[in-house]
Amino acid sequence: MRFTLKQLEYFLAVSETKSIAIASKKINISSPSISSAISQLEKEFSIKLFIRKHASGLELTNAGEKFALASKNIINQSNDLYNIANNLTKNNVGNINLGCLTTLAPVIAPTLRKKYREINDRVNVTQLEGNQVDLIDCIINGKVDLAITYNLSLPKNIFFIPLRNVPPHVLLSVNHKLAKEREIDLNQIKEEPLILLDLPLSREYFLSIFEKLNIKPFISERTSQISVLRSLVAHEFGYSLANLQLGISQSVDGLKIAQIPLKDYNDSLELGLALADIDYMSSLTREFVDFAKSFFKN
Repeated sequence: MRFTLKQLEYFLAVSETKSIAIASKKINISSPSISSAISQLEKEFSIKLFIRKHASGLELTNAGEKFALASKNIINQSNDLYNIANNLTKNNVGNINLGCLTTLAPVIAPTLRKKYREINDRVNVTQLEGNQVDLIDCIINGKVDLAITYNLSLPKNIFFIPLRNVPPHVLLSVNHKLAKEREIDLNQIKEEPLILLDLPLSREYFLSIFEKLNIKPFISERTSQISVLRSLVAHEFGYSLANLQLGISQSVDGLKIAQIPLKDYNDSLELGLALADIDYMSSLTREFVDFAKSFFKN
């Protein structure tokens, strides 16, 4: 048997409002997501939950009324479980499964975990890397408690806590003629080879920068590995773009890289924490979120 609390919550919202559209506005979830959840419940339990009446909207079937009562009991019991879990973890001992974008994993996650361990060494924080699409799936399926990522194409049922603004930067070899500039206009290098970070959603985001500036880039190479990208840039095979100005300024083979802000481009991303539900955060997860907020303020 496979169903989720979210599906039950969406179903109950429709049962109360008698409308998918009204329920969508009430719980801030898209109508297609609610419709899909109800269809999945009907398929899972082999029952019809609603009938449509033109005058009064959606009405529960007899089976739907019984299902709604049982769903409310399950939701209430799940809230009790969260309260019990919060009481058990009020001393902040336990485990946190932290997701992290592959591009951020070598720098952000280890530093954050180390600093957190210094204030609470009774918590074990494990790390799972992935691209944006993978991380969203892991959050929804409960494989991670939260994830360090960007506010990039996040679905409505994912909550995002911003931590830091991250404007795009140009990555160049230190031998490049523009390596010592304070800012770079993409028009200055538009004829040069671009090494594109070829990851889902990241790829589209970087290409959108060129599109907004009415520039057609000359893409010479693509790679899904940030270490490979940095090495290619360091060896003067081309330039690249990155969201976060990393503390390290060299490639894996020790060659230095210049990281220069993009001139006159204000459409920045936010770096932050993505999670499935703010209301049901354990005290342990909430402590980690509060720590991360403080960490990125400094």
